[in-house]
Amino acid sequence: MTARADVFSEAQRTSIGSAIALLHDHVRTLRGLKVDGAYLDRIEQELDAMANATAARTPAQPRNALGATLVHMLVLEEDLRPSRMRAYGDVTDDAVQILDEHVQRLVDLTRELMTLLEGGSG
Repeated sequence: MTARADVFSEAQRTSIGSAIALLHDHVRTLRGLKVDGAYLDRIEQELDAMANATAARTPAQPRNALGATLVHMLVLEEDLRPSRMRAYGDVTDDAVQILDEHVQRLVDLTRELMTLLEGGSG
């Protein structure tokens, strides 16, 4: 079926595209949960057919998506610190050492990535 952009308004095409993108995300989640791939393949084929038939607009990433994602990673990494983990119970010295080591490496890698990306975008 050929795309019929003239049948749908720009807002409708955008809404359809957003819903299709979210449905694809859910299918990926279901695949990770080991749901039968044959059914999921059929659902994805139908989503793609609908996107083509409606000339659905793929949603654009928010302008701040890159920065927001990197900052969110840093927040999550900080939440893994031993001081934060104490909210869930005692943290042994061994656990402190393990968490500190891994969290610090994650934070360092994330900050390096941020620096690299900032240098590439300027």
